[in-house]
Amino acid sequence: MRRHEYEKLADKSVLVAATLGLFLGPFGYVYIGNWRWAIINFFTLNYLFLGIILVPIHVTGDILNARKKLDRENLGYAKHVEFIENI
Repeated sequence: MRRHEYEKLADKSVLVAATLGLFLGPFGYVYIGNWRWAIINFFTLNYLFLGIILVPIHVTGDILNARKKLDRENLGYAKHVEFIENI
């Protein structure tokens, strides 16, 4: 992924992503922009109903990993948020 893709993903709400993933499995993936997993989730009937547990964990993990990756780089996620708020 490129830096702007991580920033875009890190700006997503963890609560919204987890809630969508819990109740409307594929839409949790659509919310974070991961269409490939949304299609797989839809055609496998929500991973044979294991998606109720797996999707919220997966989308939350993707968002948190993007934030950690930005924190490890020169301009961390917290600084990115402050910069956007100052504009």
